[in-house]
Amino acid sequence: MQVSDIFYLELDVAYGGMDQRHAHMLARDISKKLGRKPPVALHTPLMTGLQAGGR
Repeated sequence: MQVSDIFYLELDVAYGGMDQRHAHMLARDISKKLGRKPPVALHTPLMTGLQAGGR
């Protein structure tokens, strides 16, 4: 579903947490087969909690 959204919305950049990396890399692979420009994938670290100092 996430991969199809990237193509449906015609996104140039896919932005999400590291947990979304697999979906974004899949979108890049599929884009080549579809003849589309591969999206740029930006990832951020996941938050471990809302309070400072936690692990």
